[in-house]
Amino acid sequence: RMVLSPEDLDERMKVEGNCSALLAIVAKIPEVSQRLGSSKPREVLEPIISVLCFGTNWARGHACRALGNFAAEKVFRDEIADLPANLKQEILSSIVELMQEDGENRVFAAMAVVNLVRCEATARQFLMVKDGFGVLQKAQKGGDLHSRIDADRAIAVLARLRLGTSHFGWMP
Repeated sequence: RMVLSPEDLDERMKVEGNCSALLAIVAKIPEVSQRLGSSKPREVLEPIISVLCFGTNWARGHACRALGNFAAEKVFRDEIADLPANLKQEILSSIVELMQEDGENRVFAAMAVVNLVRCEATARQFLMVKDGFGVLQKAQKGGDLHSRIDADRAIAVLARLRLGTSHFGWMP
């Protein structure tokens, strides 16, 4: 990873954001996503997670979108579920922070949450994130249509888990 000085912060933001945006697009191509998932899912996720947790705000939004798009594939959800609990907590907390913003970051974060909570282990971890459920409820009531729909879907999955009926088979 290239180390940039504080004077190059704008350049860093552009590099991180553009790479994350590109990965978000690549994740939507089934053949490419499946090929990456079958070979090295951890190597794909690590830089995305790094930008999500430590990047600039604009880049974090695109990293969240990339993570959410990759999480649509079971192999990536399972890889995220296998991460250490403290790292998973940091990832989910970063996503909750982005959900509290307005604009596209909220949309990206809501989509990431709905894909991530499709894995029971990650869903259980999300229930322990400070303000996680409350932020989802706020997104459900306000914001754009996509955020509301994704928040509804995530709340439905989490409610089933909280009620002890953790069969997720109905989720596409």
